[in-house]
Amino acid sequence: MTLSGECGWGLLRAAGIASFALLIAVLVRPILESPGRTKRRLAWSLLLLPYLTPVLLVGYAYSNFSLPLVHHPALNEALYELLVLMKLAPVAALVLHFTPSSVTREAAHCHELTADAGSISMLFRRDGRAWAIAFGVAFLFAFAEFEMASLMYIEEQTSWTVTLFDAQAGGMRLAESLRRAVLPLALQAVLLSGILFAAFRAPRTRAGERRRAPAATRRACIWAYLCAAVAVVCAVPAAVVLRGTAPGLVSVLTNPALTRNIAAGVVFALGAAGCAYTLSELSRSPVAAIALCAPGLLGALLLALLTLSAFQLPLLRSAFDTPLPLLTAGTLLLLPFAVILRLLLGVLRPGEAIHAASMLTRAASGRVRARAKGILWAMKSRGYFWTAFLLFCWAYFDLTASAILAPAGMTPVTVTLYNQMHYGRTPVLSAMVCVSFLVPVVLLAATLAARRLAAGVKNHG
Repeated sequence: MTLSGECGWGLLRAAGIASFALLIAVLVRPILESPGRTKRRLAWSLLLLPYLTPVLLVGYAYSNFSLPLVHHPALNEALYELLVLMKLAPVAALVLHFTPSSVTREAAHCHELTADAGSISMLFRRDGRAWAIAFGVAFLFAFAEFEMASLMYIEEQTSWTVTLFDAQAGGMRLAESLRRAVLPLALQAVLLSGILFAAFRAPRTRAGERRRAPAATRRACIWAYLCAAVAVVCAVPAAVVLRGTAPGLVSVLTNPALTRNIAAGVVFALGAAGCAYTLSELSRSPVAAIALCAPGLLGALLLALLTLSAFQLPLLRSAFDTPLPLLTAGTLLLLPFAVILRLLLGVLRPGEAIHAASMLTRAASGRVRARAKGILWAMKSRGYFWTAFLLFCWAYFDLTASAILAPAGMTPVTVTLYNQMHYGRTPVLSAMVCVSFLVPVVLLAATLAARRLAAGVKNHG
């Protein structure tokens, strides 16, 4: 038995979601590249918030909405696809924004002076490669999506990830699970090869042309969509969870099992984020970047199964029931994001200003040295800090790899939450979700406070 039927539905769904994600990305691009700094920052914030919202939170909030729709699969599918679309449109927009144009700024300007300035051929020549890469990346994410599909009761006949995960969790032999996964793995590998080939052939520098400002009606529609996506994907789930948190908060705060699960999640996240952050420094050439990114783009489910298979080989079997398999899979899953973020930091960082600030750290005046260190933090270190924090959050909120690879006695909190979410929404569970998801925020606040205290003590000394 294979997953051909489910893969067929998955291909159609992923193609539709990726197409609409690309369309949204193209429409919002002028706002994201507008000259107004405040407006541009607001647009980026509204765009990225839905993607940064944990999938478990969204799935948990909308699971009760899905229950009445179980007898109306088409409506339930539509709700699920809308949520996935709103989470993946930012991915397509990021790819479009940072993928180099195939036409230089000078060539594009010269073409605008000709009679056929608005020709379709020039549009595809300039942005076609970026569109193809953005579509492919969004397609891969949509095709491999599992957590929200499971929590929203998407039928197994239309979701190969739910079918394969449930079979593996139900005790199916790993060899049979891998045999069933051959088709989706082959499909993803083919598409991934095309994406990496297109990215490898991209120019080394961005064209940097300024996009024309959209008309007033289009601007209003763009802002309306950005606000609606934040409301649907972020505000509604947050309100649902917070509304049911208070009655169960006391029980949760006195639950030692939850504390152990949170600690396990934090430890695994710190390890995976640290390894991915360190390895991303090796992506100094296109070949190295492709080699580091390729495994993680296969998706958490297939990568976890392949990792599980690898650690059952004689050479690695002794490390099977240790944190190493989950740490390995988590690192590989994070590497695409780590490589992209590190490369962007290298491109966007003002090198001349950093060099000047570095020279000021050797000034005779202590006040000047302190100011120079603050400038270096703002221009250089802060970007690396937020990169590491984002990687930690993505690792902490991972579910699929954790559910398959976590060793006995070290269950990350996301697995515990996922297992209990299938029994409905309760005040205790809502409190558990709230407390667990606030952990990264608390750790961030503590880290920033410790940094300020250390800087203050050092400057005073």
